[in-house]
Amino acid sequence: MFFYYNYESIFLKIKIEENGNLIYITEIDFIKKPGKNFIIKNHQLKKFINTIYDYFDAYFYHKRTIKPPLFRLKGTNFQKTIWKTLTKIPLGKFISYQELGILAGYNIHYARAIGNACNKNPIPIIVPCHRVIGKNHQLIGFAGGIEIKKWLLEHEGCKI
Repeated sequence: MFFYYNYESIFLKIKIEENGNLIYITEIDFIKKPGKNFIIKNHQLKKFINTIYDYFDAYFYHKRTIKPPLFRLKGTNFQKTIWKTLTKIPLGKFISYQELGILAGYNIHYARAIGNACNKNPIPIIVPCHRVIGKNHQLIGFAGGIEIKKWLLEHEGCKI
């Protein structure tokens, strides 16, 4: 099922999956225009969606992060290592792809592979791949587009 969240001109399409008693986010996509959310009658699902609202409201309106809603990442072990390392980059900070690789335990020659892993990140913002830039402070690569990457970094107070 998909759920939509928007803040100003940022529109997110959030994929939610259920597995038994667990509900989690599996994908977040930047879209041009939001879809319609449906009326939710399931109490557990409504509670989970409220945690999504809380998370993104904290990020967009208050420029802070709180504990994210439950999410599930599907990818290779290498990708999961990079994505886990991305979550260690604090709000308002950025690093290069080379620095990310070193932080994740790889050498500087992995920068291209690091970039590819960031590109495959299924849940941007929660796993903040927008906080990774080129080593010369170039804004490169972002699934939502460079303008959104720039906006997110500026929103967090980064000076590029």
